[in-house]
Amino acid sequence: MKAKTFYADGEGDKLFSSDYHPQEVTDFLDQENEIIRELMGSKKLLIEAGCGEGENFDWAAEMGKHYIGIDVVDRYIEAAKAKAAQSNCQTSYQFFCSGAETLHDIVANHLPE
Repeated sequence: MKAKTFYADGEGDKLFSSDYHPQEVTDFLDQENEIIRELMGSKKLLIEAGCGEGENFDWAAEMGKHYIGIDVVDRYIEAAKAKAAQSNCQTSYQFFCSGAETLHDIVANHLPE
């Protein structure tokens, strides 16, 4: 089963829910988030490939970061857009239903000013 089909059909949804993660995965994801936040520092843009439903969007918005989310699954992108529209985000955000292989084109043509 291809990854896009796995997620598009809902089979991969459990991977996004911490209810199904063993403690080791939860610990890893917590450490990953700490690293992202530490590396972001004063940077103004977070690009998240494989963003799902905008996994780090809330944090980016809270911190005043511009945000670009990319995912191959249309329903995740639509959910992320809905989530962002309901937020009180004061910075720009964009979501693209696309694979990471298009990242160069997205960055070249859609960076916030």
